[in-house]
Amino acid sequence: MITLEEIVAVQHKNLATLTSKLIYLMIRNGADAEGWSSISLNSFSEATGMARRSIVRTLARLQSVGLIEKNPVKSKPNDVNQYRLTIL
Repeated sequence: MITLEEIVAVQHKNLATLTSKLIYLMIRNGADAEGWSSISLNSFSEATGMARRSIVRTLARLQSVGLIEKNPVKSKPNDVNQYRLTIL
């Protein structure tokens, strides 16, 4: 059986890079009352100095390990994606 401590250790291991930490903190600090943060890929890219494709990969990795979630609902195709931290 997997313990809560093991889950937390795996999740925090995925915050080992500066880029991952910056993106995680940008989502946390930009959250509204419901926890959702609307930040464009360009904003992430400008803050980290990384290419948009690298940002997409980092967001996908943070999402796959359960540190963040992406809001599946967009009212328009060009809307900015919304992300929020996943609470254990």
